[in-house]
Amino acid sequence: MTRYSSRSSSAADRRAPNSGIRPIPKLNGIEAAEPIPLRTASLLEPAWWARSSALACQALHIRGSLIFTEGQAASGVYLIETGRVKLTMCSGRGKSLILGFFGPQAVLGLPAAILGLAHEATAEAVNPSTTRFLPREDLLRHLRQPGDASLRAAELLSQMVYATLRDVETLWLTSSVEQKLARFLLSLCPARNVSREPVRLALELTHEDISQRIGVSRETVTRLLSRLKKRSILDLKQSLLTILDPRALRRLADPSDDLRRRGNLSDAERRISSERVRTMDVRRGR
Repeated sequence: MTRYSSRSSSAADRRAPNSGIRPIPKLNGIEAAEPIPLRTASLLEPAWWARSSALACQALHIRGSLIFTEGQAASGVYLIETGRVKLTMCSGRGKSLILGFFGPQAVLGLPAAILGLAHEATAEAVNPSTTRFLPREDLLRHLRQPGDASLRAAELLSQMVYATLRDVETLWLTSSVEQKLARFLLSLCPARNVSREPVRLALELTHEDISQRIGVSRETVTRLLSRLKKRSILDLKQSLLTILDPRALRRLADPSDDLRRRGNLSDAERRISSERVRTMDVRRGR
């Protein structure tokens, strides 16, 4: 269920969200998993957003409601103000792939709105969320005006392309499903700051969510997490994920990278590292 309003009377409603990344909260000393896999920035300058607040409809979304659906004609863009939204693509056989989770200050539907095409994914509210909708005509008019709005749009589109390439690397250029999972878990760490010390994260994803994010079955995710737990690489209790051995997890994510990080390698280690790189290149078809 989605409720719409066009509130624009209060100053709070007219304020644009700050650009940049929201600080990652801590829960009793536990780092919260970053909900947005990309650096996000507001598309619209605060001054222009304030002038156009009357044109931007605010919508309130309950958990599980759809903001737009795959195949639906794009009539504008959505700026997330509060809450969390996931983008999902579905195959003709019903298989789902989660493209990512997005939070405040993320802009959704930009490529389709600029091109005037249908949305290629479905946007679903993960928890109670609010968005502002900007019609396509107003968006294009703003992008044609002097200012840095066009540059901001180009930055956002570039981030999307970069994220897609990273997904291709994770989903299709990995040698094993274990490597897929390891890379995904590392991506949850704030700013990818993985040291030798254990990392604790408040994980709000189910095994099904993780499976749809990395393109494997839920049973495979459950089995791999259990295996990593037995090897004392991580521990998962309800929604608390503790990466006990970040270096071991990083080795699983990229076996050849660990040797390169050491710097002073023996001749034997260099040969092993080179052989691993060649083997991975062959598997990737290079």
